[in-house]
Amino acid sequence: MKYTPSVCMAIEVPLATPGDGWKAACNSLQYLSGFALDLVERYSFATVLLKSLIGERKWKLIRASFFWGKNRINDYRPTCGVMSEVIHPLDLITWICNDNHSLSIKSVSGVRSDFSISGDHILDTVLLTAELNGVPVTGFSSFVNIQRQRNVDFSFTDEFGEIIHSRITYDTPSWDCDHLRIWSVNSDGSENIIIDKQQENNVENLATIYKLSKLCSDVYGYVKEGTPPSQSFPGLEVAVRLQETLDYIQEHAVTPEPARYTHLGERKLLLKESSLELLG
Repeated sequence: MKYTPSVCMAIEVPLATPGDGWKAACNSLQYLSGFALDLVERYSFATVLLKSLIGERKWKLIRASFFWGKNRINDYRPTCGVMSEVIHPLDLITWICNDNHSLSIKSVSGVRSDFSISGDHILDTVLLTAELNGVPVTGFSSFVNIQRQRNVDFSFTDEFGEIIHSRITYDTPSWDCDHLRIWSVNSDGSENIIIDKQQENNVENLATIYKLSKLCSDVYGYVKEGTPPSQSFPGLEVAVRLQETLDYIQEHAVTPEPARYTHLGERKLLLKESSLELLG
């Protein structure tokens, strides 16, 4: 039987700018036969492997934290601010831990600035505490971090009460170069390495978009041939849940006076021809 293409939509993160009245638009989106939010870090080998190990070995989360930042100062592209950055670790923590609960934000502080052409009071940095099904989560995310730095850390306990630590480092030293490290600590303080694996993207024509290309391939196959994706798409329900969290962060962030990057009335924007490694 010939496959009839579906109506599928792939959307860049976040779903909307906080305060956009996006809930009304979602009433129409629910009738789509396919929906995928661009949460590309789900396609990292490190994400997939750690998620699988947690399920197989029945590790129980004790706590989680993240540091997720890059430099978007004076980028020529409009932005809604740090929301399009912090959405990734917020999603990864629940996705990796196979947890269907939403992150419950407990406190959030932040900083606003004129780092972007989008305004003089754009929220560029957040520091938050949260809970995932009663487990504490802490995190920092920034669009004005002077160097790209993306870590997600976990501590688990196994069936025997052993404490297991894990860190995924994303996009270091270059885009799509990810590193998974899992270990426990012996009584003498030495480390028992369980996994230490790094993958570098050597596909030259996919530089900076290797993980994105995997998502796009899944969407293309699903729409054109009805081929099931390699993993479930981040659907509309996920997008709505994350957007509600972002809205809360935007509304409740306690911020000091804005930082000022523009002086003497001049703004030196990055060129559109700048490298993809820089623009990201």
